[in-house]
Amino acid sequence: MSQSGTISIPAKTSYTVSYNANGGSGAPANQTKWRDQTLKLSTTKPTRTGYTFQGWGTSASDTSADYASGANYTGNASITLYAIWKAITYTVKYNANGGSGAPANQTKTYGKTLTLSDMIGLKIIVPLVDKNNKAVDVEKSYVKITKSNDEYILKINIDKNLKIV
Repeated sequence: MSQSGTISIPAKTSYTVSYNANGGSGAPANQTKWRDQTLKLSTTKPTRTGYTFQGWGTSASDTSADYASGANYTGNASITLYAIWKAITYTVKYNANGGSGAPANQTKTYGKTLTLSDMIGLKIIVPLVDKNNKAVDVEKSYVKITKSNDEYILKINIDKNLKIV
């Protein structure tokens, strides 16, 4: 006895995981995620000058990552993941070069303007003579430079018994 018939096998549902470098470059290629199966996200990390990659978010405006590179994705839906970036910061240090009065360190964030400190600590040697015109080397440990309108003003206090040569 033989029988014939048709058996229907439903197609397996698939979803697309796509990546957007969000201002960077080198986003991974799309991946296919199958229904009810776990997908390991790509370990490829995009790059962007002046920024460090923080992971993947679900919106271009996210500021924190929902997924790390290589993390598991279990959702049964197509999704676009956006690179999350953090601007690199730099410390600007002032060195009075043996003098005093150097300004405090400042932090520079990539892509943002930093106004440098107006205060400058310097160590200079001013050639001086005493009342008898005998040369005296007096070291001044602090000179203050200030800015007023478009002028820089240099202030040095010198002993009244000495004069600049």
